[in-house]
Amino acid sequence: MNTLINAWDILETKKKKKFFLIIFFFFILSILEVLSIASIIPFFSVIFNFEIIQEFKFLNNYTDLIIENRNLTIFISCVIFFFIFFF
Repeated sequence: MNTLINAWDILETKKKKKFFLIIFFFFILSILEVLSIASIIPFFSVIFNFEIIQEFKFLNNYTDLIIENRNLTIFISCVIFFFIFFF
């Protein structure tokens, strides 16, 4: 503990401000990471349960197309999901 206090005292004021800024950005990043992980479950529930899609009014025009091409829809959704979260 004493070493940390000594290291903190050695830092300049500008570096101390940068330290708190980095801590703030890490906090924001952790919140965004939790939100991205939490979005996985609803995404896959909609993909694999097509009855949920029928509840959305704006997708009613595309429901038949989505259900007819179910395997293609799952594949395209997974590819899009992969690119969004890993690139």
